[in-house]
Amino acid sequence: MYSKKVDLRSRKAMTEFLENHFRYNTMNSWNRSTSWANNVKYYKLDLTSEQQDKFFELLSCEDSIFYDYYVDDHIRQFRNETGYDVGFNGRSGGYLVMYDGKWVTLDYKSQCSSCFQLSYAEAKENDCRCGSCGKDTRVNLSKPMKHFQTYPGRSIDQDLDCEELSLDELRDKVKLVCRFDKLCDDIRDELVYYLDSHEVEEEEYTVTKTRKVFKEVC
Repeated sequence: MYSKKVDLRSRKAMTEFLENHFRYNTMNSWNRSTSWANNVKYYKLDLTSEQQDKFFELLSCEDSIFYDYYVDDHIRQFRNETGYDVGFNGRSGGYLVMYDGKWVTLDYKSQCSSCFQLSYAEAKENDCRCGSCGKDTRVNLSKPMKHFQTYPGRSIDQDLDCEELSLDELRDKVKLVCRFDKLCDDIRDELVYYLDSHEVEEEEYTVTKTRKVFKEVC
């Protein structure tokens, strides 16, 4: 759907690929920042009418794990490989957009093995009490914790001039965008598999609520 074969030996082919690739806003149109993107609205995904019907049913499900598990897993792999993030944008979330970002090392030094509360202080033999649960089960982290910080307001290659890039730099840029296109294909393929292998069913459930009432004292 999105992936294209690009001749990495040809400056002309790589330049045309980048110059003609779809772009979209990284935040809102007023921000005027754009990045590499793809239109992933349902009518762009080459779905059958039955798959489209299931897609709309999927949107109404309260416990669907498609986005929380399958989509996030593909984006996490892309993030680990490239150092860039990806997210849905647009009023209906119909565009996948590449975001700028970086890995940030956190300052946590230890963690409680009972309640998993993190601490900025090192655990010592006579000082390993957890400030949350009060147990002496705080241990030092084996390695620093890292968090990926995303900057969705930044543009990516918005003013790119391919003529100013060396052949190797141009090739690396094309490989990055091609990897992003493959991500979009992977998510689309995952959606098709999910739609074909799942059925939407209705189920009844009971909700227990607590309320206060005023009763006469005997």
